[in-house]
Amino acid sequence: MKKDEASLNLTTQQELSLEEIGQMIASGEASDAINSSWEKFILEAVAGDPEMTGDIDAIVQYVLGAAYREASDDLYFYANKVKQFNALKKEIRKYLMEIREVIAQLKL
Repeated sequence: MKKDEASLNLTTQQELSLEEIGQMIASGEASDAINSSWEKFILEAVAGDPEMTGDIDAIVQYVLGAAYREASDDLYFYANKVKQFNALKKEIRKYLMEIREVIAQLKL
């Protein structure tokens, strides 16, 4: 995960914990396990800073930033897939046109 302004207020351990929770969500793990990990994360964050000054904002910004990057990566992946399929369609059309031309010449 890239370092950005939102992640600067989080410890390395907090970033790793959030990344792990995100991977759990992405892999479709049971919500009980995700909730348990999230609760553990929050309790550890509170233990480190009982007043949680600024950490909630940093966590929210970090999660939103990670979600944005993930969504962008997904869109990029699907855009590349569309390009590949369009290229295949073009090749198939060209091949069909060549077949049609051969058939037309054989009918003469």
